[in-house]
Amino acid sequence: MIVTATIPESIQNIAKVALATGTDMLDILIRSDVVDKLAKYKEILVKSNTTFITQAGFHPGLVSPIIRYAKAKFDRYETANVAISMGAVFEQPKAIREIMHKVIAGKSEVLEKGFWRKANYKDAIAVNFSSIMGVKKCFPIQMKELYGLETELGLQNAGVYVAGFSSFIDNYIFPLAVIGGFINKRLSEKFCSWLMFKSIKSDAIPYLKFMLDAKGMKHGKEIAYHVEINANNSFDFTAKAVIACLKQYENNRVNTSGLH
Repeated sequence: MIVTATIPESIQNIAKVALATGTDMLDILIRSDVVDKLAKYKEILVKSNTTFITQAGFHPGLVSPIIRYAKAKFDRYETANVAISMGAVFEQPKAIREIMHKVIAGKSEVLEKGFWRKANYKDAIAVNFSSIMGVKKCFPIQMKELYGLETELGLQNAGVYVAGFSSFIDNYIFPLAVIGGFINKRLSEKFCSWLMFKSIKSDAIPYLKFMLDAKGMKHGKEIAYHVEINANNSFDFTAKAVIACLKQYENNRVNTSGLH
């Protein structure tokens, strides 16, 4: 079963039905609490020989694989920062609510000197995406698939940074959402999602640029390694990420039950 609808609040009910019918499940939801909600089924999944693969789009989904991809370039892997810029295209306000939920939750984190710490707008970085797209201010976000890479790869510094949508959205709607969240999170999420939807151009192009800047040591020298993925359609790119995951699943490369 593949869950592509924007229904993070229903994921537990879906999980219960999947378990009751012995159905493996994959979702492309982005909210961090989806992982927490599914984590309670870890032991049951193993016992019932059922597989759940969560947050399996590209964002989250491809961040940790692209970081792992660069490991072979280093003798000692030290830094991995991912920057993402996307064209904002949404068919309805509800599609924005997962993004707004993350903004209001404010649980951004970055890996610094081997330890995870809370991040905020002060940790934003300027990233040059291209001569056409230019330099954009990128904000750190929480990406649970990164947790554990500091042990697995020996990373000291890492983070995921996402470019803002527009000056109006970044400087007015997002702060309004955070302030409104202190009063009523659900209402703030709903209203600001609608406000953001109305402020986005309907003819925008759903482009995507996904970059990794990695640093480390090779033969005693410090080197840098850059990986860049470009796509003209982020929807198509997300679908390709899911298909790639499904091919691994069908070829038994995801061959253990449980939560991935």
